[in-house]
Amino acid sequence: MIDAMEISLLNSNVVCLSAMPPPAFDFAALEERAELGRPRSFAQNDAIAAAQYPSIEVVALPGRLQVGFTPDLDVERAVAVAGAALEQAVPFRPSAGGTNSEYEVLIVGEEDPLGGLLDVSAAASRLGTGVDRAGLKLVFTRAPADRSTFDCEPDLDHASRWVFRSNHHYDWRPGAEELMLQGLRDPRAEPQLIRALLTADGSVE
Repeated sequence: MIDAMEISLLNSNVVCLSAMPPPAFDFAALEERAELGRPRSFAQNDAIAAAQYPSIEVVALPGRLQVGFTPDLDVERAVAVAGAALEQAVPFRPSAGGTNSEYEVLIVGEEDPLGGLLDVSAAASRLGTGVDRAGLKLVFTRAPADRSTFDCEPDLDHASRWVFRSNHHYDWRPGAEELMLQGLRDPRAEPQLIRALLTADGSVE
């Protein structure tokens, strides 16, 4: 059985696909609106606009704006920075947006956390050899996102460690940016989903 599970956020980001060219992104406006101060590094030309701030990275490529965060950043600050950046992309006819997160999942116990979801013995039988470890990818619909993906991979060097990646995709429509920010506002929601997926009743702490 699984005796304990520790879930730690490694990184996260918000993405917007739009027609905004990199030179159009206004870093000065972002810094003033989100009270960021000056960046540690900065570059802006026709091919890329990028700036690094403490715990924050903003990258604008042709057709794509991404705002990334490290796990030590305060939730409300992450929401403020992402919201201010998305506001700049909205006038450039966005087609889609999304949020992405990567987690480290540490398992204490002898049970494979995917054992209740995968028939590994059947795979081993068809391969004609043993299967040491297995991963899982799920594509599903869960409001308010239009499509979500969960990807769980075993760390081949550490038997108790798993890497869990999530993506929530939003077709663009009025208010899509606010739906994307909702996920940032509740950092406990996704770890609860991970526990529910990997354990029988989600009660393992």
